[in-house]
Amino acid sequence: DWPICSPGYDALAAALNPQTADGYLYFVAKGDGTRTHAFARTYEEHQANIRYYWGGGASPEPTPDAGVPTP
Repeated sequence: DWPICSPGYDALAAALNPQTADGYLYFVAKGDGTRTHAFARTYEEHQANIRYYWGGGASPEPTPDAGVPTP
């Protein structure tokens, strides 16, 4: 068992060199019990997702790809 505050090499390498081929740079946990995240390609989409999922479902609607489940 490893302490939670001791990330391994792979985790550090992924943080320094994120995989961005799909263009997703931002994510927010939906917090709706589905254990999924809402992904966004731009900061504006990310802010809309935050308002939608953490602001009580207020407009605007989340980004179209927001339902992509985490691996």
